[in-house]
Amino acid sequence: MGPSFSTKTIRVPVALFDRYQEITALTDRVCRECLTDEYVMLCRSMTAAICRLASTPIKSGKATTWAGGIVFAIARINFTFDDPYGPQVTKNQLCERLGANPRTAGEKASAIMKLLKAVDGEPRWWCPSQMSNNPRVWYIRIDGVFADIRNLPADLQEKALKMKLVPYIPPPRTGYRNTKVESEMIGHSLRSVAKLIMRNLKH
Repeated sequence: MGPSFSTKTIRVPVALFDRYQEITALTDRVCRECLTDEYVMLCRSMTAAICRLASTPIKSGKATTWAGGIVFAIARINFTFDDPYGPQVTKNQLCERLGANPRTAGEKASAIMKLLKAVDGEPRWWCPSQMSNNPRVWYIRIDGVFADIRNLPADLQEKALKMKLVPYIPPPRTGYRNTKVESEMIGHSLRSVAKLIMRNLKH
């Protein structure tokens, strides 16, 4: 079984709680109208993460600009706008609901991702229900060659789990289709995954 969101309260500094609520009221609404409850939680989590930064910039600027940037960042990380099987929503539709400018929201999303050191396909900002389809989670290095753990025998999957190279044993890929989204993600991910795997193997 894949992971689910923790029921623990999201941690937000007391001094920024009102700001957090102001921004998440906007992200909650647009995610419920256009996306899914998972996006609601991911946007809340990302907003809280920004609030917890030592020198957070979230104190200033319009709430709509921050909300647009956060929703765009989560959507970009999850390849939402390119996924034919995911929520069918465009960038302009999201911005229209938020009252934000698409270009401004896109620029804010890039700044947020840089601020949080987030990349495309980042597992911590990925929809949990889709984790089994995230190449960044499942590509590991074996004898110098990258392999998709989802395609390996059960005993190798168990070994990868014991080494903490994967979060859980992935479910069988019945009727799996190699989508454009995954192909694009693999290209973005392999270099970062190589560094991650090498760090894990050294520990």
